[in-house]
Amino acid sequence: MHTFVLRGPAGAGKTTLGEALRAELGYPCAHIDTDMFNWQTVPGEYNKRVVFDAMRSLAEVYLRNGYHVVVSGLILSSEDHGGVELLAAASRFYGHTFHDFYCGIDLGTALERAGARDREVPAENIEAWWSMAADDLARIPWNVHRLDMTRSVKALVGEVLAHARGQGSAAR
Repeated sequence: MHTFVLRGPAGAGKTTLGEALRAELGYPCAHIDTDMFNWQTVPGEYNKRVVFDAMRSLAEVYLRNGYHVVVSGLILSSEDHGGVELLAAASRFYGHTFHDFYCGIDLGTALERAGARDREVPAENIEAWWSMAADDLARIPWNVHRLDMTRSVKALVGEVLAHARGQGSAAR
């Protein structure tokens, strides 16, 4: 079993890739997107500790019950309060291999994609998040595999699964 983290800026395609991975892996696989907590469960939730505690708690339920887990979102190490590290530890505890991916996209494409969403997100927020996501990579204490999100979803799913088959846990 595997745990996949898909991190990167808004508009990169993390949710789309997460859903495609869930579909490709089939049952049992859960896709948990942090936007679910920010936009649906408690719309406008700005307390990132609550978001990441909820994400990690839900992920652990699925880990404990033998599911593949895909977590996607704008995940910054400065905001997750150790949530991803705890998720990596829980993954190992339950016998999962943990994989962390940075979903890279140029700013112009991120702005274009974010503008096409049902929900309006100010361009200045997208620009700030894009910069923070790119800068955050240096703070992550394990290897993060970079994905070029301009590629097709099918190609990205293939790359993620090939990486999972060929590499053990990148988390220390």
